[in-house]
Amino acid sequence: LFRGGVGEGGSPSLLVVDLSVEFVGCTFGAPASNAAGAAVIAQHAVLRFTHCVFEGGGPGLEVDFGSLADMRNVTFSRLSGGVTGRGSALRLGATNMRIGGVERAGATVESAHSGMPFAYLARASFSRCSARSGGAVHVARGALLCHGCNLTHNAASGEGGALLLSHHSATTLTYCDLQTNSADEGGALYQEGGTALVARTLIARNAASRRGGAAVLSPQAIPNPLVRQAGSRMHTILPSSRASLLYCTVEGNRALGTARAPAAGGAFYLLPGGEASLERCELTANVAAGRDSEGGCFAVRDGGVLYVRDSEVRNSSAGYGGALRLYAQTEGAVSVLFDNATVEFNEAVHFGSVLAAHSHASALFSRFTYAAGRFNYDVDPDGFRARPLDRFGFNANPLLDADRATMPPAGTNIVQRNVYEPRFYTLTLPEDGRLTNQWPFFATGERYAGYYDARTTAGQKAASGGVAFLIRRAAKAPDADPHDAMAEFSGVCGFKDSNVNRNGDPSRGVCFTHGALDLQQCMDEQRLL
Repeated sequence: LFRGGVGEGGSPSLLVVDLSVEFVGCTFGAPASNAAGAAVIAQHAVLRFTHCVFEGGGPGLEVDFGSLADMRNVTFSRLSGGVTGRGSALRLGATNMRIGGVERAGATVESAHSGMPFAYLARASFSRCSARSGGAVHVARGALLCHGCNLTHNAASGEGGALLLSHHSATTLTYCDLQTNSADEGGALYQEGGTALVARTLIARNAASRRGGAAVLSPQAIPNPLVRQAGSRMHTILPSSRASLLYCTVEGNRALGTARAPAAGGAFYLLPGGEASLERCELTANVAAGRDSEGGCFAVRDGGVLYVRDSEVRNSSAGYGGALRLYAQTEGAVSVLFDNATVEFNEAVHFGSVLAAHSHASALFSRFTYAAGRFNYDVDPDGFRARPLDRFGFNANPLLDADRATMPPAGTNIVQRNVYEPRFYTLTLPEDGRLTNQWPFFATGERYAGYYDARTTAGQKAASGGVAFLIRRAAKAPDADPHDAMAEFSGVCGFKDSNVNRNGDPSRGVCFTHGALDLQQCMDEQRLL
């Protein structure tokens, strides 16, 4: 049993420097007033904890300066953030390091990377921990790998109810549970930098007072003293925050909102520099509460990258944008793509049960085709003359008979007869082709008995494409390619090969508001097919 000092300023229970130590069945604790920062502090050390417990009022474990911590069946319970206010149970690389500069001596880039800490946790539990930011865990530098861990009932008064990830962090969570955590922003996770990989993980019933019931990706600017000393006006660098989710379940998360700030992003909230990729995930019953809330499942503001592939977005609700709210008040790069996704049973109080977009610049909806790794947008009113495949391919000239022109599925050995179809246009459905049910993606007749050819390979896709929402720039960039039709657009939100149906009011399923002109345009969700 290790207990920290209670004297003035406090002290850690244990300070481990340049040693290899193994702890079995130990209990660590520190008083809430402990100014030392943690019950155990490791520097240039190798630690192994088995069946140990960190509990009490103060912080738990701090790993830094090239240390390695291996933790199996460890419990972190009822800990607080201490003087730093970040990561009450576990902190990685929390000590500030100055890189370069001439004002005073600082670390080199090489020494900073060699000093990155690493922590591996298996079957660990974080429960009822609290801090100002990162209720349970703060990864500032270094790498964290969690397998089979539970992070439940943790809270932060600021950002990240369970996890706070900073600029130089690399975090991996596999087969974990993040449930019933709460914060002002990012109920379970707040990522201000670094990378995160989350696989086979349940993210459920987390809550945020304002934004991001499950997670917020909000990169923070980093002061750059070298640039400042060189006399440049640009004193900061804006890194990216990258999060990838594979085979995850995200359900029942809520953004609640306040009297001054409406809720946004029932599940995910992205700001410029934030990048999120979700593949084979199920997102169900996420809610942004309140009549003026935004984005029942996703909310993207002024920039960011969101990629949703082979996933399902269901039963989400908000005031604006039941599934997705896209708000572009400033000119930032926005890139959103739903690829072979199912979007259904989502609701919006006002409008946009699927998508509610807002921009101070003009925008348009455009059909596109996808072939040979390229997106071909129909931004030219006469573009279909040069690209007849904008209607997924034809066996006749669409200018002569646009309604009846159809195309046999690729793979029937009669492609040569269709002069409008490139030879490479033979893409196939993903592993589970039943994720989509729209013509002509199923060529076997399983969904549409009238569209069948015995010579067709099972699951063969005739073509690939969809509809995109494009946001125009206020002015084309001076160095833009004059022959690039997409140079005039700063943002795109595309629905490619997706199944979009049964969402709220179908006539107001997709809506765009032009903020400067106070004009609104809505269209039926079926136009996204």
